[in-house]
Amino acid sequence: MLLANYRIRKGADPILFRLLLSSALESHAMSDMFFQQQYRIFHDRLSGYIRQRIDEGAYRLVDPVLAARAFFGIIVHHRLLHDILGLPMHLSHETAVEEYVSLFLNGLIPQ
Repeated sequence: MLLANYRIRKGADPILFRLLLSSALESHAMSDMFFQQQYRIFHDRLSGYIRQRIDEGAYRLVDPVLAARAFFGIIVHHRLLHDILGLPMHLSHETAVEEYVSLFLNGLIPQ
């Protein structure tokens, strides 16, 4: 919830996200630097947490790195739709975060 709230919040500045997209499209060194300093830390921590929960039997067997990427994919897609393409929100930021996290976590629960 904290991670999603941090990345999806009312008043989030889209400038940094736009710079990341632009630099990635142009294969600029800033893109790799940003990824290493911002997203890699969160990816590594989230995939480690998912691995721990799999080992504890709380989550089904999935690739933790792919699961972490899927979670970030939800957030990035949200930011693309609303910060870049300007699609209006039909839910509050808080409700959207709760729904995204719920959808993601319920997909990890063993059947």
